[in-house]
Amino acid sequence: MTALATRSGDAGLLALSRQAEASVLLADGRRTEASALLDAAMRPALAGALSGTVTGLLYDLVLTRCLETADLGRAVEWTNAAMEWTAPPWTGRPPAPLTAPAGENPFRGVCRAHRVQVLDLLGAWALAEAEARQACREVPVDRPGAAAAAYYTAGEVQRRQGRAAEAAASYARAHELGRLPQPGLALLRLAQGRPEAAVAGVGLALGRLGDPRRDLLGRARLLAARTEVALAVGDLPGAAGAAAGLELLAGDVPLLRATADAARGAVALAEARPEPALRLLRRALAGWLELRVPYEAARVHVLLAAAGRAVGGEAAARRELGAARAVFERLGAVPDARRAAALAAGGARRGSAASSG
Repeated sequence: MTALATRSGDAGLLALSRQAEASVLLADGRRTEASALLDAAMRPALAGALSGTVTGLLYDLVLTRCLETADLGRAVEWTNAAMEWTAPPWTGRPPAPLTAPAGENPFRGVCRAHRVQVLDLLGAWALAEAEARQACREVPVDRPGAAAAAYYTAGEVQRRQGRAAEAAASYARAHELGRLPQPGLALLRLAQGRPEAAVAGVGLALGRLGDPRRDLLGRARLLAARTEVALAVGDLPGAAGAAAGLELLAGDVPLLRATADAARGAVALAEARPEPALRLLRRALAGWLELRVPYEAARVHVLLAAAGRAVGGEAAARRELGAARAVFERLGAVPDARRAAALAAGGARRGSAASSG
């Protein structure tokens, strides 16, 4: 493909060939080389030097690769650029299967669906949910996967905010459009007091995974949920196995590394090993803060509070819980905020009883 593009002098074909080669390299674990090729593919698109059709295809393909490989930095940059590009009236020629009202960019809904996933990670939940609804209205009829991803992400926001019925409806719509709504649905069932359904849901999703070199972020989220569910039902070997799988997956990818460290820290805490837990959880917190992913950082604050209490650090535990609660309240994560408040109140009562004793 690259040879044909070079001989023809077609800049659009060359950009698409670089994206294709980057996909092969990513599947082979060669991230540095692949990232350089993705950058090279995107340069002419960002400069407005390619046709509308090629530009739209590139944005879709490259953002898919970035999200699957947990490359949050490029995903943020390029989703912002994609939305700017889709804003003006459409002047290109869309491929035949795509249909959109006259003057509208047929790639807008697909690009918006990618942006929804980025907004969710960055904690812009209200905007993510609104953008998800908009994306589902804009996605062409031949791209149900993009709409399914938007519905699933809306479900994630609703679940973490304690809006269980709305989350279940969003997951169901994502499923209708072809996406297995996991691990979100399993975590919803766990929150509803149905641990057996949670275990079964995560197990089903893990059993359906294909090539381990594809969709690293999706695999990591399933393993993180498997760790959480296993700890909730007292299955320490299962939790440890899932956390070990995350460790193998993470490598030096910051988002995956923070996910693995948090899971391993939670397992170490459950195994009554607070010192290793503190080390892993502090590293996870630093990773999430660096990535600016607030919800996951707040969850680690809660785990750090438990680990701190295990070594006698009640004052530090209260600070961790206070930090977590502030983030949860800002995000509207009502169940987590209530739990952090309850944990803080429980620690205060224990401290008071110890002082009076």
